Parts: sequence; structure tokens; C-alpha cells
Amino acid sequence: MTLTGGVGTPIFPIATPGEPQGRGDARGLNASGQVTGAEFGLVSADDTHKPYRFTPGAGVVKLTGCCDSQFGNDINDAGTVVGAAYISANVGIRGFVATGTSGTQLPILPTGDPEANSFAVASDTAGPIVTMWNAA
Repeated sequence: MTLTGGVGTPIFPIATPGEPQGRGDARGLNASGQVTGAEFGLVSADDTHKPYRFTPGAGVVKLTGCCDSQFGNDINDAGTVVGAAYISANVGIRGFVATGTSGTQLPILPTGDPEANSFAVASDTAGPIVTMWNAA
């Protein structure tokens, strides 16, 4: 199969020769062309992945706060990112929501196991967030 007519947009800035190149993936896209996913090495040379928001014309920003490692899963038309964040070895993975550059941890579902992982996987512009709970 051949893709024809596709036009790409660079998300991560091109590094100076000899400097580490930031890289990542895209997992969510909204109607304004904003993108979220996980970046590696954009801000520092560590090997952990971090959630980001890319906005056309403004560039890419790392999301911080509760979500210092993991990824953004979805971005709604208001620019709100939802995803999964590794909180700690005792808590595991939890969902987060970021409306600015800082994320807020989401609580687990009322019937959820506090020792299991929980992810935020999607959000719409009206605000509801879809979560996935891993019972194992």
C-alpha cells in the first residue's frame, strides 16, 4: 500500500548536530491539530517517557505535575490532555488530566482495586473522561 497526498508536521524541534534528538510518539489528535503522546529526551537526556502537548504555531511542551512519566492518550478540542502517569512503586499507574502544563491525578473508580493500575484513555470537549481499570 502507498500513502499519497500525506503532509506531515514536525512536532519535535530538530536538535543541533551532536546534541541528543528529542523523539516520541503521537497518540491523540484534536480538530485544532494539537497532538499528545509520549516524548523521550526532549527536555532532558533521561530515558523516561513524558507526556506532552504540541500546538501548531506554539510548539511542544512537556506536561508536569503528577504525570512526570508515562504518556498522554487523548486530547480534546479544548486542549485538555488525559493519560496515564506512574505515580510511585506503591501506587502504580493512575490516570491524569492536564488543562494547562500541569497534570492532576485522577482518583480510581469507586469499585477499583487501589493496588491495580488505572488509565485515562479518552475525553470529549464536554468534559467526561473515559478510564480503564486493570484488575490484574
